[in-house]
Amino acid sequence: FDKHGLAETVASWIGSLGLDAPRVALGLLMLVAMVLAQTTTSIATAVILAPVAISLAERMGVSDRAFLMGVLTGTNCTFL
Repeated sequence: FDKHGLAETVASWIGSLGLDAPRVALGLLMLVAMVLAQTTTSIATAVILAPVAISLAERMGVSDRAFLMGVLTGTNCTFL
């Protein structure tokens, strides 16, 4: 993911949707994590989306901890 720059590509795609508010981007990232966790394991989803969350947080100029917690929360909502 990091080696080929896919995390940065996905983060730039999410950023190009016009999501200037970090809360909206965090909600979208959590939603993607919830949907992806339905088809894979929560650990695999977290491993896939963690680099995307870090890249997205860096692009928005906010702390990456909140975005990583959003991914972890979204992956653990597989019961929904």
